[in-house]
Amino acid sequence: MDEVLEANHWRWYKFMDGWQLSTQRDGQARAADIDATARALRGLGHEVTVEDVRTSNFRYAVRLAERSVVKFEALVADWDRLPPLAGKRPFVWLRRRVEAELEAWRALRDQLVENGYPYSQDTIGSGDYVRISGHWRKVVRVNRKSVSVRTETRVDKAPYHRITDHWPADLLGGDHDSPAP
Repeated sequence: MDEVLEANHWRWYKFMDGWQLSTQRDGQARAADIDATARALRGLGHEVTVEDVRTSNFRYAVRLAERSVVKFEALVADWDRLPPLAGKRPFVWLRRRVEAELEAWRALRDQLVENGYPYSQDTIGSGDYVRISGHWRKVVRVNRKSVSVRTETRVDKAPYHRITDHWPADLLGGDHDSPAP
């Protein structure tokens, strides 16, 4: 199966504990690659369901905002180290634009950090289901920084920032293995 995924531009990301189309982490899905992969896997006898599931962009947004703040702060610092030309600083308009971008990224970063992760011990309860690395897991225990979830073989802990979806137990109505259809 790994050969099929690699041949169709999928790559294993250890930090995500899963396969993903390369260079598509937070971009538009490439339907042609997804369809070709599904056909090849079905040809090998695997049952394949394709669904449009977009993981939470929260972590990506925080990382992007933080990287952008660092980048624009470095640009401003570089600007300050440049000697003036003929007694004037060239491209004053560019500096103003960079400073405006820096302030916008700082505001976004601060807003994201202030709002926190969308899932916490206040929003998830025992018996609920959470989606982690593309798999639905039943919550066994809710902790301050993580949830304990049942896998096929054991109980594991997952920090809240790894959760990409949540399904409360009271919406399931009865005993289920997973909220997925």
